Amino acid sequence: MDRLARQRCILALGLAMAYGLMVFAPALVLVQFHLDRAEIIRTLCVERTKPMEKNCCKGSCQLTKRLEAASSGTSGGEAPPRVELVEVIAIVDRSDSSFGQMPSLRIFPATEAHLEKGVRTVPDPVPWTA
Repeated sequence: MDRLARQRCILALGLAMAYGLMVFAPALVLVQFHLDRAEIIRTLCVERTKPMEKNCCKGSCQLTKRLEAASSGTSGGEAPPRVELVEVIAIVDRSDSSFGQMPSLRIFPATEAHLEKGVRTVPDPVPWTA
């Protein structure tokens, strides 16, 4: 196998692995949640102060947060950074020659297109006329 074919194979394998991680990310979050469920209920659950018999959440609040983070592509529970758009206003001197010519009315010659003999027009099919 030559060098170029090997590089293509490695690239294809890397892209397949990245796609697989993207597709199976929610399943990995679910497996990790079930493995660490006791710890999550004890330390992170919103109802952790209630006795276990009255705790109806049982960590599902954290599972929901983690699944939403996995589907949106963010990690942790942090919000993605905000981008602030700034409008820049510039004063332009129109007398400068670097802008080229000012817009003007353009007149094009009139043309007529005729179909050649033997060419038939085919109307586009419209679903509501059928």
